[in-house]
Amino acid sequence: MKKVLFICAGNLFRSPSAEYLFNDYIGRQKIPDLVAHSAGTVAYSRKAHTLTTQILLENGIDAREHKPKKLTREHLKEAALAIAMDWEVQDETRRYLCWENPVPLFNEVAYGKLDDVEDISGMFASEDEEHIRKTIKHFQNSMPHILKNLPNYLIP
Repeated sequence: MKKVLFICAGNLFRSPSAEYLFNDYIGRQKIPDLVAHSAGTVAYSRKAHTLTTQILLENGIDAREHKPKKLTREHLKEAALAIAMDWEVQDETRRYLCWENPVPLFNEVAYGKLDDVEDISGMFASEDEEHIRKTIKHFQNSMPHILKNLPNYLIP
């Protein structure tokens, strides 16, 4: 079983959304030898972001029991591919965990673009909801591309 690891900062919004959406997508595609996990470079000690779990549930995906995990070298060692949500997370993964294998960006794997998947601000709930919906839609649309391009990035 090959593991894909999605990494963000808090493991509250971006990486768990990508994890659950990837697992849902590969399940519907009946791909048995892949599974996604997620972690955060500074994972918080609470559950996933409430709006995130609500919006995922609207899409038929139950992530309410997600518990944020702090990224470790063990997570990275177990992964056939680790994917960062932004440059800062990518840099922290390499620098603080002394990880030398590539950690491409999500949009790099999906579309060949060196663009970040932006985090939520946490300042305005209405803006966060719009951003979460947009990001989850982006993840949903990206999963076929991630899956197609995965062989180009897997660590042997």
